[in-house]
Amino acid sequence: PEFRMTLLWPITDTKFLMDETKRLSSITIETGTTKPCIKVLDQLLLPHQKQYIEIKNVDTAVTVIKNMQVRGAPLIASVAVFGICMESFENAGTNFTKTFLEGAIKRLIDTRPTAVCIHNVLNRLLKETAGLDDIRLIEAVRGFAFKEVIDEARDNRQLCWNGVQTISALQRKNSDGFTIMTICNTGSLATTSWGTALGIISGLRDQKMLRRVICLETRPYNQGSRLTATELSHQGIEFKLICDSMAAFSVNVFDVDAVIVGADRVVANGDTANKVGTYNLAIVAKHFSVPFFVALNYDAFDFKTEEGNSIDIEERKDDEMRYFNGGLICEPKTPVFNPAFDVTKAELITGYISERGFHTALGLQQLRIDAFLENRT
Repeated sequence: PEFRMTLLWPITDTKFLMDETKRLSSITIETGTTKPCIKVLDQLLLPHQKQYIEIKNVDTAVTVIKNMQVRGAPLIASVAVFGICMESFENAGTNFTKTFLEGAIKRLIDTRPTAVCIHNVLNRLLKETAGLDDIRLIEAVRGFAFKEVIDEARDNRQLCWNGVQTISALQRKNSDGFTIMTICNTGSLATTSWGTALGIISGLRDQKMLRRVICLETRPYNQGSRLTATELSHQGIEFKLICDSMAAFSVNVFDVDAVIVGADRVVANGDTANKVGTYNLAIVAKHFSVPFFVALNYDAFDFKTEEGNSIDIEERKDDEMRYFNGGLICEPKTPVFNPAFDVTKAELITGYISERGFHTALGLQQLRIDAFLENRT
């Protein structure tokens, strides 16, 4: 379809809430008499074990993010905020100062340099706590953390609704629903809500518009096979898991209607950093004239960076590629190139879906203007 540059669908269906019993929870929040208890799912143990780690302070948050025990740009940002929040309980008083807060924010941002959500959220926290004394600082940090979770749930519902409306405008290849291809994990395990790309897929299922999902395994961390396949199984969604190298062959085999992926960062011209393998998938989609959508929460936009070549791409440890399930799969000294992300050029992307609507690359310029006006005020 010929989409407009920017389009937002207000939620008119009051029943569009999605079945919470089908959602795997990445984070648990328990309120106690003296302080809350925040626990996150250790995603490195999935699908074999379901074990939660308590976020007690900034150190815990830094560790679980660096170790990839939690991942997904929105969830990383939430865990970072809760790490600071819980630090305010552990070190309340003279130790929790503005200087400490600034240092903690820098440490947390440095854990995953490519994902911009954590940068945007923590800088917003800095802005909202500017000029506060130490007592009011603690109160503001705690209020900010819990407000972020509430706001994400609200915004995520709008994002999923916008995605459902965007996909429903496509011409489907089969009358019984859309077949969607995706990479990495972008569902409830990557957020504190339903997710971005996988959240939209869940919304399509609830609206009875989904036929099947084709998910890529997503080497070397296998987020597709370990996490996305687990979420799809839990929700009872029909799917096929494929190797990353099977994408081109599978597009026609399974009559793929659209590709929906997430994003760790979208810069001003629309270039997108996402899990490595996304660029390949975009090229495949372009070749077969399959629409390619990027689904993201608004905090993943980076309008200060002009184009994708300026994105700092994180490189992971060599052994992440040398080993699989704890076993060595090549010579121990094999030279390795292991970027965690690649950059997909804007010309390969049909459009971007966020809580603020559907946007083409040109439509992002209006979002950029809005972001400038919001920051100025």
